[in-house]
Amino acid sequence: MRLYFVRHGQSTNNLLFDQTGQYDGRVSDPELTETGQAQAKAVAAWLRDGDRGADRVSTTRNADMPMPTNEKRPGGVGAFGVTHLYTSLMTRAMATADAISAALGLRPVGLVDAFEMGGLYLMNAETGVQQPEPGKGRTAITARFPRMVLPASVGEEGWHAGRPYEVPADRPARARRVLDSLLAAHPEGDCVVLVSHGEFFKHFLAATLNAPTFEQAWIAMNNCAVARFDFLGDRHAPFVDVGFINRAHFMPAHLLT
Repeated sequence: MRLYFVRHGQSTNNLLFDQTGQYDGRVSDPELTETGQAQAKAVAAWLRDGDRGADRVSTTRNADMPMPTNEKRPGGVGAFGVTHLYTSLMTRAMATADAISAALGLRPVGLVDAFEMGGLYLMNAETGVQQPEPGKGRTAITARFPRMVLPASVGEEGWHAGRPYEVPADRPARARRVLDSLLAAHPEGDCVVLVSHGEFFKHFLAATLNAPTFEQAWIAMNNCAVARFDFLGDRHAPFVDVGFINRAHFMPAHLLT
């Protein structure tokens, strides 16, 4: 399985932090900004067309090595033969996946466990306690994103309903579950796009590398940047080829956040 991990586009919470350095006034399930919407369209166009027409095309090897040709691979769509599209059910991720869906003609499949660390919550300003939020329900999601395919577990009460605030100790195991579910579902030859989140990525990366968690580190992933992993051989213990991390050469400079 080849997997492209795509971080969502800039959200209103991302912009708030960029402008103020803090999250006072954050919302639990933010929308994309106009910049985030443009970023989503840029990564969608790149997945469809490859480097053809990209704002900048890298010429060095290793982390920035040029991508494959623009010819479609058997069984997939777009420049890189994408066969499956998955997304977190947070709004900013679904909106990013929706742009990719429109470009590739693939229906995005919601993964309940692919949410950002902590989950959906608001901070009580008086007590400092994180208060979980239920998230969007089935009807609200499908009305907004009609191409979305939702698991049966998503009901009207909200996809995050009943979940507590996720403490740090529980986060690595959830990332491992997401990775294992994808490996179990997709043989070598499938090409998967997963739209998720920046902090989730560092736990997903640790699971991918069978490495200790990166609790004392931040692994940079710009909005709508891409990481690529090839899982080769035995799906239970694959050899992992890390093609690149935080690649956004296709993004015009004014959209980099």
